[in-house]
Amino acid sequence: MTQLPTRTPPPTRRLSETRRVEHVRSDGVAIRILVSVGYAADDPLRPVEVFYAEGFRSGADLEFLTQDACVLVSLLLQHGVPPARIAAAMSLRDDPDGTTSPGSLAGTIAAELVHPPAWADALSGGA
Repeated sequence: MTQLPTRTPPPTRRLSETRRVEHVRSDGVAIRILVSVGYAADDPLRPVEVFYAEGFRSGADLEFLTQDACVLVSLLLQHGVPPARIAAAMSLRDDPDGTTSPGSLAGTIAAELVHPPAWADALSGGA
């Protein structure tokens, strides 16, 4: 039997940031939600969890689906999978302008985690 990598749960208290995420559906309609991203205590630039905060009607199927997607992405992060690898594994949609974009809201959330937090410049000396 294959041994799974050890999960490193985030500390009880940690830096976090709430972000507005926009996913454009294949019909062109934009879905806007808020997610909160928690960061590692030993590396304040490394996300270790993501939570759905708001955006859908309470109790709606899309709310539950988004919450579950965030839990799965968080578990991958806590098992050491880098955000860029998670985002790269998600489906992509070909856009009319020749570019690609995430095919699902889960992919958009994963792609958002590749972007550094607001305090990244302060940590790097304001570069």
